[in-house]
Parts: sequence; C-alpha cells; structure tokens
Amino acid sequence: MKSSVKFNHPYEPYEIQIQLMKSIYKDLLSSNTNKIGFFESPTGTGKTLSLICSVMTYIRDNKLKYLMNDAKNDNFSDDSDEDPDWVTSSYEQSLQASKIQPLEDFEESIKNYSIKNLSNIDGRPLKKRKINVEIEPETEDDFLISNDTIEDEIQNLIKKINDPKRHQAATKEVSGFNDFVNVPKQPIKIIFASRTHSQLQQFSDQLKKVKFKSSFDLEYATSVNPKVLSKHESIKLLPIGSKRQLCCNPNVNTASWSMEKINDKCQELRKDGKCGYFKNLRQDNNDGNSVGFPAELIYKNIIDIEELNDLGFELKKCPYYGIKSLSESAEIITLPYQLLFMDDLNIDLTNSIVIVDEAHNLVNTLIDMNKCDIDVKDIEILLQGLIIYLNKFGKKLASKNKVQLLKLKRLLVQLIDYLKKDYEDKKTTDLLPFLNMNNNGLISFMKTSNLAQKLQSYMLKEKLTTVKTPMLFNLIKFLSILTNNKVKDGLWYYGNDKLNYLPFAPTKTVSNIISKCLKMVLIGGTMQPFNQFDILFNDNKAIYDQNSLKLELGHVIPKSNIQCHVVSKFKFTKENRSSPQFMTLIGLELINILQNIPKGCIIFCQSYTYLSSLLQFWFKERKDIWDELNSIKKIFKEETNQNVNVFDLYCKHIKSGFSAVLFSVFGGKLSEGINFEDDLARGVICLGVPYPNIFTYEMSLIKNHLKEDFNNFIDNIVMRQVNQSVGRSIRHAKDYASIILIDERFNNKNFKCKLSKWVRDSLVETKAPLREDLQNFFSNKPE
Repeated sequence: MKSSVKFNHPYEPYEIQIQLMKSIYKDLLSSNTNKIGFFESPTGTGKTLSLICSVMTYIRDNKLKYLMNDAKNDNFSDDSDEDPDWVTSSYEQSLQASKIQPLEDFEESIKNYSIKNLSNIDGRPLKKRKINVEIEPETEDDFLISNDTIEDEIQNLIKKINDPKRHQAATKEVSGFNDFVNVPKQPIKIIFASRTHSQLQQFSDQLKKVKFKSSFDLEYATSVNPKVLSKHESIKLLPIGSKRQLCCNPNVNTASWSMEKINDKCQELRKDGKCGYFKNLRQDNNDGNSVGFPAELIYKNIIDIEELNDLGFELKKCPYYGIKSLSESAEIITLPYQLLFMDDLNIDLTNSIVIVDEAHNLVNTLIDMNKCDIDVKDIEILLQGLIIYLNKFGKKLASKNKVQLLKLKRLLVQLIDYLKKDYEDKKTTDLLPFLNMNNNGLISFMKTSNLAQKLQSYMLKEKLTTVKTPMLFNLIKFLSILTNNKVKDGLWYYGNDKLNYLPFAPTKTVSNIISKCLKMVLIGGTMQPFNQFDILFNDNKAIYDQNSLKLELGHVIPKSNIQCHVVSKFKFTKENRSSPQFMTLIGLELINILQNIPKGCIIFCQSYTYLSSLLQFWFKERKDIWDELNSIKKIFKEETNQNVNVFDLYCKHIKSGFSAVLFSVFGGKLSEGINFEDDLARGVICLGVPYPNIFTYEMSLIKNHLKEDFNNFIDNIVMRQVNQSVGRSIRHAKDYASIILIDERFNNKNFKCKLSKWVRDSLVETKAPLREDLQNFFSNKPE
C-alpha cells in the first residue's frame, strides 16, 4: 500500500482509527488474494467514519483503473498485439477519453441540476405531513386474482437492466450510458448493508462529514485527456428500502396496514392506473424519453431513506419504483442486510465491495430468514378456503389462472395426506414425494397474482380464519426451500404439531454474493468469536480458510479507563443458582461490589425467569439484602412488557444525580443497540454464563449435525452474548467503566480467548480484595 494514502478523515484520527483505515485499504488492494475481510472495531471508536474514509478513498483512488481495465477487456481484440505501438496508444487514449466523458457529463448535470421546484431553498425537502386515510370497503371484484400486472412489466424491465450481457453491451457504447436510463455506469461501487434503517441513517450522516477528492483529479487521468477532467465529484449514494420506507402515496402507506396489505393495495392502484405517483414516472418528455426519477436530484446531496421518501412526495413521483433503474449509477448503495441476502436481489455485484456492518448478527439473521414451519391445521384451512374460492370465482377467472389454482389444490391435498400419515411428534422427515417437484411456476404465479393476500382476505370475509397475515406465505417459503435445494443445508422435523425446517448453514446466498462481488467486508463492534462465521462459508472453505483476513482492534480509551475482573468463587449451574444459600451469597457479593461503583451499574442475568426468581427471593425471603441493595442504588428491572420503558426511567434517575442499578438479561432488549455511556454504566456485571437450553429437540438435531463441533457452537453463542452485553458500557474515548464477570467458567481458556480484544486486554488479576481494586480504579476518575 502507498505510504502517502490520505484517508480524508474530517478529524484528527486516533491511532486505532488509522490502523483500521490502513488495514481495510490494504485488504481491498489484495482483493485478488483475500476475498473476505473480518474486522472488529469496538463501538465508540469511530468505526463507521473510519470505514467510510478507507473504502471511499479506495474507490476514488482506483475508479479510473477499473474503468480502463473494463474498456480494454471489452474492446481490445486478440490481434491488437500486431498493431504498431503508436496505433495502440492512440486508440487506447481515445477509448479512455470516451469512457471518462460520460462520467464527466453526469457530474456536470448533477452540478447544474435545478432544485427550485422543491420546497426548501438548500435542496433538502420539507418533511411530508402524515395523512389519515379512510379504508374503502372491499367488493367481490377485490378478491379476483390476475398475474397480468404492471408488476410483471416492471420486473421484466429490471431484469433487462441488470442483465450482465446488456451491461457488457452498454460498456461498448461510446456514450457509456445505460440503454434505459440516461446515467452512466460506475465501474466500481460499494454495497453497504446494516441491520436497521437507523444504522443506515447513521452511515449517511457520517458520510456527509467527509470530502473526497475527485477520481479524475489524478496524474493518471490527466495524461489521458486533461480537457474533460473535473476537480469535483459528488458522492453518489442511493438508499434502498421496502415500500414501508419508500412509498409516499398516503392511500397506500398507512401505519395501520401490514406490509402485505401495502403491497396488495400498491399493486391494485398501479394496475388500475390510479396511483399518480407511479403514473408520473412513466410520463414522457417531448423527445419521447421517460422522465423517471431524477438521478441528478438524488445525488445533488447525500440523502437517507426518509429524505428519499420526502423527495418522492415533493415531486409526486414514486421513489420505490423510480430508483429501480439507478443502481448502476450509484457509488454507494445502502440497504438492510435482510434485503442484501434475499435470493431475488436485482443489483449487479460485479466490481462491488460488499460491506456488512453489525455483522455479529449475520449468522442468526440468515438462519431466521431461512427457517420455516408448516401447520397441518393451516394447510387444511387453506384447502377449505381455496375450494370455496374456486366455487365462487371459478367462472370469472382466466383459464391459465384457474389451472394454477387447481395445481395448488392438488398440492395441498397431497401435503395434508403425507403429513397426516407420516406425522409423529419430533420425528425427522425427508419429504421424498415433494423433493423432485419443480414448483417455480406455481411459486411465481402465487407471487405475481397476489394470491396470498386475496385468498386470506376472502377467508377472513368468510370467517374461515381470524389471522390477517396470509397463511399462503409459509407455503410459498416451504416450496421455495424444496425447489431451490436449500434442504441440503438443513433438516425437516415434526414438533409442536408443525413441520419445521431447521437450516444448519445458510450458505447459498452468501456463496452467490462472494462469487459475484470484488470483496466482502464483514465488520462490527463485537465480532468475536470469529469462528461463529464458519458455517456461512461451507461452500467456500478454501476462500474462507486461505483467502480471508481477520483483524481485531483495541479501544480508543486509555488502558487506565477500563478493567475487567473475573470472580471465580461462584458457578451459576442449574443445580446451584436457585438454591437459597447461593442467592443469598450472590446478594451479599453484589452489595460489596455496588458500594464501590459510582452512579449507574448494569447487571446481566441468564434469563428473565432467573432474574425474576432472584429478585423475588431477596424481596420476600431476604428483605435485608433487598433493602441494602436498594439503598445503595435504586433497583430497576428490565421488563418483558413493551409498554414499560424501564430504560428511560433508569436514565432519568441517573441524570438527576442519583445512583441506580438496572437488572437486565443476556440477549434481551437492553443487551444490544443501547448506549449506556458515561454515568449510565460505570459498571457492568455478568451474573453467570448465558448457556442456551441444550435439551430441546432442535438442539439435539444441531448436536447430531455438528458432532464434535457442538461444544464450540454453544461456546460461541455464550460469548457472543457476553461481548454484546459488556460492550454497552464504553461509548467514547473519555468513557470509563469496570467490568465484572461472576462465574468460575469465565476463567476457562476457551471463553477468555473469545472475549473481544479490548475486554481481553483489560483483564486484571485480582490480588487485593475486589472492593479495594474498585476503589483504586475509580479514585482518580472525574466526578
């Protein structure tokens, strides 16, 4: 890597931030050898800003190189070596200029784009007003299905746009423009995925703080054609989301409607030509070109998903469909990683750097996305509803639609017959009669015809069910798993009167992305234990083992601002933890600890059940312990009741100058995504090791599958939760806290090595009594 790389960080970066930026940049340079990069950078270290600076600097430093390489690959024939050097050189310069010119023209159009038609002078639109919509009663015609929809037209158009052959043909054009939209294709781009839209919004907010040099402001580019080069290049960010985030038609996107109802209403209005926002996308200029959604306006300023929705409201154009054809023009695409790992993602990943932020959640998210269960009773209700539906509307249906419904009816009958004959509680099945069935046609029909919503609405009307979520969704997912051979990665079993699919290793989508992209970067604040990601790369073992980089970074805080103790005189086993003597000793130990921790302290327990029994025991059986604890720090308890905001009450108490302790649960609402900065968490205490229940039938199936790796799998679950919980405390460079792990098993080498680096590095051997260590630690800290 060049030693002179400037990462354009807007502030004076910490040494750890410099290390992260250099490591990511170097890793991107080695994309030919390292296909996957894993990075752990603790929360509070400016991870997002460092990530932006390193990756965007790489993009701007190397965009022209990728552009020219594509040009050479597309245009140089095999006999070009026989041409004189001056011919080759002249042709190459002409070709490079023709490739750069469209990008330059696009920058000029962004710069000159008029935004006077928007409500706000500076180009940032006003927030739209929420409109209450009166829902119209359904008529019989609302239940009719049709798969001849505008949705099909749009999907076909998008497939054409994202067809690799069409991309290749487009790059050979001198103009370099996409055939369908008047924007040039970026030769390299970033796909940034995170868990929630709020985290994506934070990304766009951080991006606004940084200024990057132009890709064209380079000696290399100047030697090509100095007349077309610009010293300014806008950051072209395109946020992608669902209709819930992007639909701006108040007659469709209402808070009281489910996502399924929104999709249903959207399709209905588009089909009938009654959505003005969608119709406005298809208006034509005098020259016959589609107006669409203006890319120049989107890229005029860096916007997030909410601001894109506001632009649609201002322009009276649908942003959800309006941006479908703009993915090629973006330098950065942001989206939730559930969308990234969907099988039908319509984004060309060639020369893309795919970044998965908050990647510690990725394994669980992908497993949950691929889980499925089928209730025999639901299938019987579906069959009953379908029969009534066919009797009612059969004569009004198009013949091809009726054929598909009869196929579905036959499949439901076969499935019910199979399940009732084969059913035995908690017995696995291979579903052999269904494995060789190709249901792609039926699946496509059910999706494009909106059958799930139509049939569910009709069954609700006929009072066959009270469930509003379409039952057919589970069947579609079931058929998709069978048809797409995902059963190789999992197992079907019976349990709780349902047929369940347990995915062991959801590798297919991950493998598809890795094979297409330039580089995959997985980054998070608590990536340890790293070997939790092993199961995602079973199809790419060689790449994962030999061509991946793993980097752990420490914290930006001084070493004197964090210490971690292990209290090994307790062991929270199932046999020990609920005994009166054990709970009494734990209470006395906490009194000793809490007396020496100022302000706020968070205590994590193994489960809601154990937390309740522990507090109930102190309150009823050892009132002396309860009263002493409550006098040292007011006791707050995390509740499963969503209506009680304990976190806000706790924060208000601390910020009023008082002390408090908040009892929480590993893996609970307060163990992730919550910032306990400064006085909110001067101490974090872990009571026991959060082992999952390994005696469930599902766990027995996983154990049989993993064999000798099962113990490591369980340890990974434990330490992922521990790292997430203790990571709530240190949130910025001047923060400080003491972490106390109470259980002798935390001394196990296998646990210690899986602690996050910044916690591992802060482990201290307690020589004096713990209260003295705590007193010494906090004695020189600011009030």
